[in-house]
Amino acid sequence: MGIYSPDGDVDSYGAEEVNLRNSSGVELLGQKVQAASLPVTIASDQSTLPAKIVNTTTGNQLAIETNGSIKVIPLETPPAPSGALSVINTAFGIVASVAGSDTYYTITNGKILTVQTLLAGAEATTGGSIVELFYDPNANLTGMTRISTIFIDGASDNAPVYQDFTGNGTRRMVLRRRGYTSAGREMFAQWIGYEV
Repeated sequence: MGIYSPDGDVDSYGAEEVNLRNSSGVELLGQKVQAASLPVTIASDQSTLPAKIVNTTTGNQLAIETNGSIKVIPLETPPAPSGALSVINTAFGIVASVAGSDTYYTITNGKILTVQTLLAGAEATTGGSIVELFYDPNANLTGMTRISTIFIDGASDNAPVYQDFTGNGTRRMVLRRRGYTSAGREMFAQWIGYEV
C-alpha cells in the first residue's frame, strides 16, 4: 500500500491530493478486507465527533465518550436461562442521605445468583448521586465487596456485571442509593439477574 499524488505535487489537487492505493495502484476507498490492518485516528478541532459501534449479535454498543474513554452500553439484559428464576431487585424514591438508603436481597440457600446488570437514575442535584451494589457475605454490612458503582446526576445509566454468588441462606446483595449532599432527590436503582 502506498500514498499516491497524481502529479507528485502536494499543492494542486486539493481534496484529491493524497490517495491510499494498494500495490496494484487501485485506490483504497471505504472498507477493504486486508490481511493486515492500518490504524486510523480521526480527530476534529471543531466539536465532539460521535462514534458508536453496535454488536449485532449481543446488541451491545461501544461508545467513545467526550473525555476520550470507551464505554460498553448493553442494550438489553439477556433472559434467564431455562430452569433459572429471574431476579429483579428495585428501589425508587426520595433519598436525602449521604449515608444512603439500602435495599437487600438474600441469595437462596444452595442457589447460584448471577447478577447481570446494574441500572441507576437520579434527578439533578448540586452534589450528584451514586448507586452502589455490594456483596454482603455476613448479612451485617461488614466485610462487603463492592460489585459495581454508577455515578449519576440528572441522568440514567447502566453497567454490565456478570458475576456469580453462591447462597447459604445468609449471604445477600446490598443495593445502595446515596447522595453527596443531604439534599433530597428522587433516585432509581435496580439490578437484574437470575438464580439457578
